[in-house]
Amino acid sequence: MGSLVLENIRKSFGTVEVLKGIDLEVKDDEFVIFVGPSGCGKSTLLRVIAGLEDATSGTVSLSATCRRPSAVSRWFSRPMRSTRT
Repeated sequence: MGSLVLENIRKSFGTVEVLKGIDLEVKDDEFVIFVGPSGCGKSTLLRVIAGLEDATSGTVSLSATCRRPSAVSRWFSRPMRSTRT
């Protein structure tokens, strides 16, 4: 799979600092869930990780390794057949 490292991630919208120095390391085969109240920055953090939003400062490091596709991923990558007649 790979790993994810966030170092001192900060994100501001104008004068409002939404993400305040987040550090996180997610190692290969770990599973992470972000929970919290509405408006706490969960979606903003995910957007920064995905590269859809630029962090004001800090670094996001992703490393990936290729593995042989599983039977499940091969099944889901097949073209869908229409059931309409």
